[in-house]
Amino acid sequence: MKSHNKMHKLNYIPCYNIKESLTLFLFSFFSVIFGTVSHEFGHFIVSLYLGYKPILHYSSCDSGMILNDIHQILILLGGICITFLISIFSLSIVYFVRLQKNFYLLYLMIYLTMFSARFIINFFMALFFIGFLGGGSYFGLNNDEVRLSKYLDLYEGTFPLLGLFLAFGIMFLLFKKVFYNLNQAFQFLVLTFFGGILGMYFWLYSLGKYILP
Repeated sequence: MKSHNKMHKLNYIPCYNIKESLTLFLFSFFSVIFGTVSHEFGHFIVSLYLGYKPILHYSSCDSGMILNDIHQILILLGGICITFLISIFSLSIVYFVRLQKNFYLLYLMIYLTMFSARFIINFFMALFFIGFLGGGSYFGLNNDEVRLSKYLDLYEGTFPLLGLFLAFGIMFLLFKKVFYNLNQAFQFLVLTFFGGILGMYFWLYSLGKYILP
């Protein structure tokens, strides 16, 4: 990877060579898959601890008939908390462990940190459905954060907004630490966007249901 020079203009000079670009693309592709599965695994672990017999699917966790609201709240928190724990732990490694000389380990930690971006994506996908499809809620209809808010008799946007602000805070700290110029950050986001879109399609709409039915 090329050395970082302070620069404020977007000049499209490549910051990553072909091998590094392919690595980032693949990291973003697989981060969607592992991010989704780890989130559902958080639900799975709590459900199992509470005495249920959960089944882990490619994009959900089926705990069967849940006995009470307390159990439902704890199971919902399992997925949310594990996502933030992975993200915060990885961000800590980025900040406190010298990884600059190890491109692959550094960007692995970056993508693990970006697991919390799911809360940003959930929020803006809900706005998309409202704006372009004319239906639904500003915070989504059935995501964990909305359901958790409702189970606790709070405004439905309480946990979606809390997750959104926390995720934005994590992303701000990450980008402030890692990216030294706008050009590098832009190229990283472009590679991440296309890799993530392909990973999402592959896992959620194509082969995920066959790999982890």
